[in-house]
Amino acid sequence: MKKITFPQIEKNDVKKRLKESGKVVTTRVSKDFGRFKVGERLEYAGFFLKIVKTQKFDDIEAHPFLDELDERMKREIKRFGEFEVLWLEVCE
Repeated sequence: MKKITFPQIEKNDVKKRLKESGKVVTTRVSKDFGRFKVGERLEYAGFFLKIVKTQKFDDIEAHPFLDELDERMKREIKRFGEFEVLWLEVCE
């Protein structure tokens, strides 16, 4: 099974969201851009996840969760120009 990783600074928040709601949204750039497909199953920190939606963008202002990103995250995403947002849900 393919694994997915998250930046160290986000790991605790991601685990908390997965435990509480069973869902998480993540932004992918660089080598992860276009790597993941809808329906694919992934593993992260003992959670089995399914990709339920992906959407590609080339303008940070179009990010569906822009208000949840801090300035550091926005700068990092802008550096790559294009990015992909993945919606993940816990599955069995």
